[in-house]
Amino acid sequence: MPTLTDWVAAFSHELTKRIGEKRYHLWFAQQTRIHWADDQLTIGVPNRFFLDWLQGTFGPAIREAAASVAGHPMAIRFVVDAGLFQAHRQQLEATHSEPSAVEFSVASAVSPCRPSNSSVGTPTGHRDPCDCSRLEEFIAGESNRLAYAAVLQLVESLRPDINWFGPSNRPLRMPLTIYGPHGVGKTHLLEGLAEALGRIWDKSKIVCLTAEDFTNQFLQAMRQGKLSEFRRRFRSAKALLLDDLQFLEGKRATQEELLHTVETLSRQGHVFVAACERHPRQVRWLPELVDRLAGGAVWPIELPDAELRRRLIQTKAQKIGLPLSDDVVAYLAQSVRGNVRELEGALYAVFHFATVHRQPITRELVQTALGRWLRPQPKTVSLRDIERAVARVLHLRPGVLRGREKVRSASYPRMLAMYLARKHTTLSYSEIGRFFGGRNHSTVIAAQRKVTAWLAKQGTFRLAGQTWYVADLLQHIEREL
Repeated sequence: MPTLTDWVAAFSHELTKRIGEKRYHLWFAQQTRIHWADDQLTIGVPNRFFLDWLQGTFGPAIREAAASVAGHPMAIRFVVDAGLFQAHRQQLEATHSEPSAVEFSVASAVSPCRPSNSSVGTPTGHRDPCDCSRLEEFIAGESNRLAYAAVLQLVESLRPDINWFGPSNRPLRMPLTIYGPHGVGKTHLLEGLAEALGRIWDKSKIVCLTAEDFTNQFLQAMRQGKLSEFRRRFRSAKALLLDDLQFLEGKRATQEELLHTVETLSRQGHVFVAACERHPRQVRWLPELVDRLAGGAVWPIELPDAELRRRLIQTKAQKIGLPLSDDVVAYLAQSVRGNVRELEGALYAVFHFATVHRQPITRELVQTALGRWLRPQPKTVSLRDIERAVARVLHLRPGVLRGREKVRSASYPRMLAMYLARKHTTLSYSEIGRFFGGRNHSTVIAAQRKVTAWLAKQGTFRLAGQTWYVADLLQHIEREL
């Protein structure tokens, strides 16, 4: 007599055959809880996003797999599981979380952006999608899962064989923005999306370029009196994918042109996806452009965690023919804690060192090859470093944080600075208070509690004409330290 575990295992096997191993591992393995009882299959998920996505994308395959195992049609029920919800929330809030297993056979997690040098009078600024990275080569983990899922969902919604949004099969388009520091895979996702869309649409209708290219072509079109041609090309594109969007800071005319382009593409039901170093509300753009992008989907990509670094190292080592033991891979993943490019650089350093000295790659050789780069000493952060970082990000004039002003534009940044001082230094409340304008220890304690409360409530506040997410703002300031 088959047990409940046998039924679930058989269902998982049948479902994997229908949707593929990669998609099963991404969306079901360790992301769902499956219960089979009383001719009903219940699938627990961590949140509403997962529920809607699984039900809409894999509903038919789930029903077929369940019927195949049971021998007759089964009732399927999706629910938000409290345990999964709490675990997923803790993962998102943790600085170093343990990711779920998402296995992909990949070449590289990052492909460098290749700017175009074409003139404005030719089909410029887009790269051949076939010359791009592929989404199948992207390694997904907790640090990039939501951004990757958003891109996959976009591609799935455009496939002609999926009736995603009803009979019209015309989904409502909205801008998609992916943001995060250098070297975490934003360009790879854009190029992979361009390549995937090239399988669905005419490649000439897919424009993939950097914001600098867009700006240069716009300025050249103005100088040559060819704005109408420029607008016709970009606004008739089926998909416009822009990388390094932070380049547009301070370029008002280009921002206005992009805003009108995005509005036109949205009205036509076409695709606009951008990659940026920061959340749109943390970039000094026109308020209208910020609102337009923030009104769409905005997902972060963060530095890879230890498990994702391990898989990146394994994959890249296989590609360059570098034999690494599990012990060496684990050691590198724990020791080199930068972005993907830094991981690649460390691997190449080990590769060249072992080649020159004709030695097998051991943990001791890795330590020698990387020298001081391996396990670098953490930088000592001073109160002046924190003051400069906060002032730089929020564009404050010198001395504001140590002044006596109590207006929000000064007091809120000061509270953030005090919070970061407690986090990144070993100084006492009194020492921090004295630095920030001769305040007493109770002021620093109150500031720390206030910021902690903002973070717990996922709070926002408005400064300098922009709305800031407190957690994102703190992360951005910390990257400046």
